[in-house]
Amino acid sequence: MTLATRGNRDLDFGSASRIQPRGRVTISEDDVRRPMSAPPDLTSPWGGIEMFERERQRAAEINAREWARSVVDAFRNLPEGWDSYGAMAVDPTAADLAEQLLAELRRIPGLAIPQAAPSPDGGVSIEWHRTNIDLVISVGPGDEPPSAYIANAGQEWEIPDLRGPSDGRFEAALDALTSR
Repeated sequence: MTLATRGNRDLDFGSASRIQPRGRVTISEDDVRRPMSAPPDLTSPWGGIEMFERERQRAAEINAREWARSVVDAFRNLPEGWDSYGAMAVDPTAADLAEQLLAELRRIPGLAIPQAAPSPDGGVSIEWHRTNIDLVISVGPGDEPPSAYIANAGQEWEIPDLRGPSDGRFEAALDALTSR
């Protein structure tokens, strides 16, 4: 039996079971010990690639949530005055929202890992500082909407409510922070 291969080199599976570059792939009846089972159905919802991809995404999601929780948990129990200047304790609502944002941001492939810190007003700050770009997401206490500050190549923008419609600047800043 002869099998074609890709590229300029063909492989010969000899009786010694070694892979050797040769002219064409030839498998004799002696080389075949038992029949090959049917390959898995890679298009079914239970098979191959789809199942692997679902498991990979699930693991990435769990890892992102655990990472975000570990970052924010360090701020949850800070007392009033944690900075010795009268800072407020981190608001539980702000901590929960910051954790959600961090987990979602962590799922963006190639996005640099941000720095996160409690802010004196009881919120959480999520920041990236790279050459020519700064992005700061402020998660305020209570019902205050998350906001962003972007400085990119000498231009500065403030986005007062990240929950509102986007003009593309926030996405462009994230894209600039993503390694390719």
